[in-house]
Amino acid sequence: MNNRKISTLLVSLLVALPLLGAFPNQVSATSSRVAVVKEVKGTAKVQKAGGSKEFTAFAKMTINEGDILATGAGSSVILKFRNGQSDDDLMTVAPGSTLSFDKLSDSKGTRTKISLRKGSVWVEVKSITSTDDKYELETPTAAMGVRGTSFFAAYDPSINAAQLLTTDGAVGVDVWPRPGSDPVDGYLYPAQWGVYAGGDGENIGKMSTVNLDIFSGAADPVILRSILRQAQQIISKNISFVTTMDSRKEQSSAEFPGLPEQSELRDQYVYNVKHLLDLIARAAIDSGKLSEKQIIEIENEISAETGNVFSFDKTVSIQLTDTELKEQGEMLKLLVDLQKNKQTDSTTSGYGNKELVRKLLEQRNLQKQMNESAREQRFKKVEDEYIKQLADNDKTRFLQDKRNLNQ
Repeated sequence: MNNRKISTLLVSLLVALPLLGAFPNQVSATSSRVAVVKEVKGTAKVQKAGGSKEFTAFAKMTINEGDILATGAGSSVILKFRNGQSDDDLMTVAPGSTLSFDKLSDSKGTRTKISLRKGSVWVEVKSITSTDDKYELETPTAAMGVRGTSFFAAYDPSINAAQLLTTDGAVGVDVWPRPGSDPVDGYLYPAQWGVYAGGDGENIGKMSTVNLDIFSGAADPVILRSILRQAQQIISKNISFVTTMDSRKEQSSAEFPGLPEQSELRDQYVYNVKHLLDLIARAAIDSGKLSEKQIIEIENEISAETGNVFSFDKTVSIQLTDTELKEQGEMLKLLVDLQKNKQTDSTTSGYGNKELVRKLLEQRNLQKQMNESAREQRFKKVEDEYIKQLADNDKTRFLQDKRNLNQ
């Protein structure tokens, strides 16, 4: 998928159908499909379909097909998509976002299609029970078709690039239109991150393990809080995913294309998936998006809700392979180049450009240091194992030779 020239991306988010099997043969919901404002903070405006007048959003306000929602600076909205099911879909809309609700219906299955024109959202889809049901989120460079999963998506129109992080489930990435092509080119599994950039007929899609610095930089505090509040459910789903993946190791390359097959590399991936919410909590604190006090408040809310003491392990660090470090370096370079191009374009505003480029460059340098450190650690491990096998005389001679070489 990396470095491919693409005209448009179609991203299909699934809870990995190979994991769960086919959907049960259930009748689609027959009640009206609507989006309802569950919570609004600050000021958000809704432009009703076919009109030009904007209305201020309020709790319990209904959003229908053709409407446009825009959140102001420092404002956010939580939407509930209702279709008569006990498990409603949720969407957290960050400040400075604009969405159009292109399709909301229950005819021949529940259909939801939303265009993210700018900004970011976190989506939790639970209610789809039939293959006739569809939930799609589109940006100008990527479209996401959802089947029971949760994910973060952001789109920056000034650089024409989208970012995507799967928090649970799987993301099938498809390039279209390509007659005769396979239905899915690759997947984004939990803890994996994608960047999809377009322009001048040379659109690019790249993916790797999540870069927590870039993700926490792109995610608004309201998004981070929404993700962390669902920690128990996400952790449970991801443990189930890992258990299923491990039980099917022999078929893993066919059922889970794109995931590491070597045991050592797979162990690193499993570690990152199991600790994804811990890693996000730590990144939220390190980036200053959430304070330690706010994280403790979230932990207390989860504990009160579940009846069990819950806490994030904020001592963990993400584990990356050499390949992942290289992939992240390529993705960082892409984002840096996009920002540099934006800076040289006189038609765009310079808001935040210099600071973001500086941070991206710092991250690239840090990534190089991490790469070198990882190689040194592996060499040290091999060296230590070798020394353990030597007799005392040989060990002394080896260490003396090493000192002489270093002089």
